Amino acid sequence: MIARCILAWFFCAAICTAEESRSTVAFSALPAAVQKAVQKLGGTDAADFERVEVEGEVSYDGEITASGRKREISFGEDGTLLSIELAFNETPPAVQKTVRAVIGAGGLVSIYRTFDGGETGYDVTMTGKDGQERAFTVEENGTVSSTEVALAETPAAVQKTVTGQVGAGKLGTITKYSDEGITYDVEATAADGRTQEFSVGYDGKMLSIKVTLEETGADVQKTIRGQIGTGKVVRIDKSFEMRKKVQPYEVEAIKDGKPFYFSVGPNGRFLGVDE
Repeated sequence: MIARCILAWFFCAAICTAEESRSTVAFSALPAAVQKAVQKLGGTDAADFERVEVEGEVSYDGEITASGRKREISFGEDGTLLSIELAFNETPPAVQKTVRAVIGAGGLVSIYRTFDGGETGYDVTMTGKDGQERAFTVEENGTVSSTEVALAETPAAVQKTVTGQVGAGKLGTITKYSDEGITYDVEATAADGRTQEFSVGYDGKMLSIKVTLEETGADVQKTIRGQIGTGKVVRIDKSFEMRKKVQPYEVEAIKDGKPFYFSVGPNGRFLGVDE
């Protein structure tokens, strides 16, 4: 659902730039939990990190030397490891086999092991024979769960929907997901400069579109504020799939310092907490 902005850590640079802020932080000024996590990994020569805030979620990105090589790494505020750069031979055999097959005659740029809700994935960037960079995600068992694709590589029905939705704007990235049926997450820039994010099914049906709190109705806003209290809204998606006989708003928020997912009906009815 909403957590796809987190699922592939390196996609966030492309998807969430409109809400991103960065600032340099000396290692000694990092949260104690992050410093401890670096030391636990045996990290040495740790340079300054960057504090990155994307849509309300904070991480600390930097470069350390661990296991004899320099590698980029990212931690949550509580010291949770979010991603770490790996060499090809540090990945499981099943992942290596898939990466070789997908890359083919292209070239490997980078591999990051990512951690999301207890699940591990491997985010890979490659260059094709045309020299263009592309990204894809491989699960621990070697299954490809998502891959960046060109518009022409999507079904005709998807192309029609994407083209119609983007209109006079500029198409950015399209990510194909295969975990729960085939879907396409699209990032684009509207003609007025606003960032567009929406999801399309394999049949070309619009599944959801990202909206702001102000773009929801007054009753929806009241329910959302009531649920999160002093917390913060991270993301809202308007779903076009029926739930409890309505098309809901799916909300990602931070409440009491923790992620909080829930749905609200178009008339402000609370539809429950999402996993």
